[in-house]
Amino acid sequence: MLGKLNINKIHSLLFLLLVSNVFSQGNKTFRFGISIDNDSFTSVVNDKYYTAGTTIFANYVSKNSHENRKIIKGFSLFQKFFNPAWVKSENIEYHNRPYAGLLVGEHEVTRFYKSDFVWKTQYQIGFVGPNSFAEEFQEWMHTTFNFGKVYGWKNQIQNAFVIQYNTTLVKPFLRSSKNEKYDFFYWKSSIEAGTAFNSINSGFLLRVSLKNKIQNLNESNFFPSFSGKKEFYLFFNPEINLQIYDATIQGSMFSNNSPLTYDIIPVRFRMNAGINYDYESLHLKYGFHYTTNEVSKSTATGYYYGTLSLAYDFK
Repeated sequence: MLGKLNINKIHSLLFLLLVSNVFSQGNKTFRFGISIDNDSFTSVVNDKYYTAGTTIFANYVSKNSHENRKIIKGFSLFQKFFNPAWVKSENIEYHNRPYAGLLVGEHEVTRFYKSDFVWKTQYQIGFVGPNSFAEEFQEWMHTTFNFGKVYGWKNQIQNAFVIQYNTTLVKPFLRSSKNEKYDFFYWKSSIEAGTAFNSINSGFLLRVSLKNKIQNLNESNFFPSFSGKKEFYLFFNPEINLQIYDATIQGSMFSNNSPLTYDIIPVRFRMNAGINYDYESLHLKYGFHYTTNEVSKSTATGYYYGTLSLAYDFK
């Protein structure tokens, strides 16, 4: 029955649920935005693996905030698409990565401490598989924009329920007092635990201001702090990713009903970099993301994609 529902109506319903949830919190100020991932943002010929995604999000300042700890809460909905490198054949032998879709709703809590320590937790629920409507949305997108037909979604990862707890810790470990345009180095680590993804990730974060003094992370909009600061900076975040499980490659951990799965390469290197601009209520970001190969015993390689993000604070 889910497959017969109109995809646009489903997205509209989820969008209304997101907005109504934020307004029901009774906050006078909230941030609303959209973030779009696509490999075409980095290259017109690089079209493979994690190929596209859209996130709609809203954030607000929690009433439990106080002088030594600001708490920002948020809700988001995101849909992601995963394709093999070759999408012009339904023959499973040509698929060096499974087709997979992901549709998830998320509640996020970010805590900004006066010591410049940031702690973010995410609670997620959703689906991997046909219930993500990734096939329908990608077919609509390729038809609408004349990208060409995609073949092979019949071999996608089958339905699996997603429930996740993710946490991220960011802490300064090297401070510089000589140059106000260069950031402190921050140690950034995260853990994913759930039915879709299990991983441990660690690296460092560096920001370089292109204008004005660099802000402490607890007053910056790298995370949504609602500080109202004007910022324009580059950011760099290399990290090591230890992946324990990935349902978009390995299928459900509770069943073996997907027509094509692969083992994963557990140790990867990731690079996240980009540019961030914040002016009063307007927030713009472009990100570049690279990861080494994730799929074992396959012709798959490392890949990269870009992110465009727009957000606005409504008061």
